[in-house]
Amino acid sequence: SYFLRLQVVWVALSLSGGWLSAEAFDFKGPYGGDVRSLAISYHSPNVLILGTTDGQIFRSEDSGEHWKRSMGLGRGAVVDNLSFDPNIAGRVYAAAWNINGNGGHLFRSEDNGATWEAVPITRDGISIRALAVAPSDSRVLLVGALDGVYLSRDTGRTWTLISGAESELINIESVAVDPRNADIIYAGTWHLGAKTTDGGRTWTWIKQGMSDDSDLFSISIHPLQPEVVYASACSGVYKSTNGGHFWVKLRNGLPLEARRTRTIHVDPAEHDRVYAGTTQGLFVSETAGTTWKRISAQDLTINAVAVNPRDTRLIYLATDDAGVLRSEDGGKTFRQSNSGFSHRQVADLVADPDDARRLYAAVLFDRTYGGFFVSDDEGRNWRQSNRGIQTADTEVYSILPSGKNGRVYLGTSNGIYVSRDRGQNWTKLAAPPGSEGPRVFRTQVLQLHFVDSAEQKIAAGTLSGAYLGDLRTGRWSRVALPRYNGEVTALLADPESGSLFVASNLGLFISRDQGKTWRLSGDGLPMISIRSVERLSREAVLMLGTSYGLYRSVDDGLTWSRVTRGIPPIDISVLRKAGDGGSVYAGDFLQGNVYVSHDLGASWSSLTQGTNSGISTLLVDPHDEFTLLVGSRSDGITSILLRPNTNLALPPLSAGSRTGDPVR
Repeated sequence: SYFLRLQVVWVALSLSGGWLSAEAFDFKGPYGGDVRSLAISYHSPNVLILGTTDGQIFRSEDSGEHWKRSMGLGRGAVVDNLSFDPNIAGRVYAAAWNINGNGGHLFRSEDNGATWEAVPITRDGISIRALAVAPSDSRVLLVGALDGVYLSRDTGRTWTLISGAESELINIESVAVDPRNADIIYAGTWHLGAKTTDGGRTWTWIKQGMSDDSDLFSISIHPLQPEVVYASACSGVYKSTNGGHFWVKLRNGLPLEARRTRTIHVDPAEHDRVYAGTTQGLFVSETAGTTWKRISAQDLTINAVAVNPRDTRLIYLATDDAGVLRSEDGGKTFRQSNSGFSHRQVADLVADPDDARRLYAAVLFDRTYGGFFVSDDEGRNWRQSNRGIQTADTEVYSILPSGKNGRVYLGTSNGIYVSRDRGQNWTKLAAPPGSEGPRVFRTQVLQLHFVDSAEQKIAAGTLSGAYLGDLRTGRWSRVALPRYNGEVTALLADPESGSLFVASNLGLFISRDQGKTWRLSGDGLPMISIRSVERLSREAVLMLGTSYGLYRSVDDGLTWSRVTRGIPPIDISVLRKAGDGGSVYAGDFLQGNVYVSHDLGASWSSLTQGTNSGISTLLVDPHDEFTLLVGSRSDGITSILLRPNTNLALPPLSAGSRTGDPVR
């Protein structure tokens, strides 16, 4: 086995060849997001751990009030299962599967999830979808994978595929072990379930009473009456009173729309109390499943339920979008309990032009729990502010604050919104009366920029092309690009010069007259997706971040060359120049690394190596030029503290520094 020992909350890095070095990282939120798995310690119920869909583990030592990242199990790993050992204090297991392949791994911690070691099952790893520790014998571990059920009787040193004789017993989604007899095992698949009473030598399919297409997401056995078994499935909730030989579908109070039940959980003390986590909220039965009632918001998807075994009034929910929800009154009320935990995708991050302490963030894919966020203290605390934004439009891609009148504009999944009170209330822009209106009001708006210094004209980059809007008249028109009418992949405007840059699948379109006339700049550019555009105003230097690396022009876009000094040919999703106009930062969307250049983009140094998820936006802190705020694909916002390397002199910004490796 191998050990992974990495403290992520504060990481010290040093660089040998740059003028800046990354000194420390701080995860700033906005807190919340998706929680894939959740577990509570039997021996120390104040200790909880959670897992995410991007391989991250968070711990709480104060009953869920605050969370800290302990370490990652690998980017792209879905941590679907967490299980504390019921008999050995401090021991906990984590099972993961790879989102980009069929692999996965089992991990074990002996210190309540602070550090982890891999527990090999096969040489190449397996895609683990289910996990159980036998309550009667902690040496017995059970793992469900795509190729079957694996069993270990020696705490994971050796493993046996015990489902091999049953060819259809594959795609295992759930497993459970009888609390008294470790040879009695249940396995749920993507198509019904099976049971063995002899440790896996023989299996019996247990499906009578179930809908034939049931995908069994979870199985929960009564702690004192093991013949009572509950199962949750895509078709609803089932109960058996004879060890799974016959099932009854539970209906009373469980509506049809809540039938997709992700998890079923028997209360550890009050065994007649059963919780069902569905895609329509949390339901509880106080009568062993005969009647049910919903006790959470309906718009919640519940992935896991954990109940404090010493105080069952404390209930924790792992949810999509809303993070961890906590109840202190047995489920009468729930509140978000996410301090320190963030699993958010941040599409844009900007500072208010009039108040540099005030930051705005756009959060994607969290439905009613995402959208637009505001911080009044440089990102230490955030609040959601979506009043007036329609529920279907809460996917926010771009934020454009005005320095003239306090207005803020949002580019969303369905048009543009404006706030006239710095983000407190929102109104959707619509076509003026008497006009038909362009498509900009009903398409995905990816980027927004002011075109003029008076901030009366806006350029919008959308899935259906580029648009120009006049804020005085409210009229918008589609930009007529030569021989192109497709998606705009990146957009940049220079209000002082009236220049506009529109990235397309044909290359970069450039206008010097606020969009009246255009020329296509593509000499030296391959036919690749342009992800970001930046212009260094001190020189005629343009840079393009593409899906296959960084390209640079030193003649204002006439010719291009690929930059290879210090930066690999990776997906450069964002470029952002510093205040001095000569330094520039780049972020990549695959590995999550940040790069810096101090010579107008000719050469680069790496500031981070694999500490972030994919990067979507960058912002130099308006109060501190040595603090870089990073918006990411799954880590929310990260603050990187930069330290100037005083042992190196900054190079002069001269024509001699404007070199790039030509495309070959």
